[in-house]
Amino acid sequence: MTPNNPLPNAPLDSASWSNRLPPRWPKPSLLVIFGCVLAAGFFVHGLLIMISNLTPDRVLRGVQGLGMFIAQAFPPSTNRFGSILAAIVETFEMGLVGTVLGALLAFPLSVLVAHNTSPHPILSNISRGIITFLRVIPDLVWGLLFITDTFLLTKTNKVGICPTN
Repeated sequence: MTPNNPLPNAPLDSASWSNRLPPRWPKPSLLVIFGCVLAAGFFVHGLLIMISNLTPDRVLRGVQGLGMFIAQAFPPSTNRFGSILAAIVETFEMGLVGTVLGALLAFPLSVLVAHNTSPHPILSNISRGIITFLRVIPDLVWGLLFITDTFLLTKTNKVGICPTN
């Protein structure tokens, strides 16, 4: 036995190694695959029943409730079309203003983060930390922070979108 050859009388070519490998398992039939999927489905169904009290009766009531909702939703009422259109425009404005404010905030920070444009490496690392902090906190948390500060919902959303855009 040599250090390069772990088996005592075996050549080092790949053909001899493939003859010594154990045979592969045969591919399972479609019936076996179907049985495994069915068993997994029963297992998941049992977990759902235990955890969430999901029963066929509750599912049927949910489907009936969905049918009633769809029946009441069509034909749609045009009584509130103006207020809905105003809310759509306001949502678009919030996204646009938040993105523009985020871009205006990001440009100076990006200049400070880049090693070739930053005046000092410590300033670069501090700017990188600020950007990481702003990106880690989700939009919803920023919105909640600004709601408690300003109590004005539309301005809050515009400012809340800004740090993560």
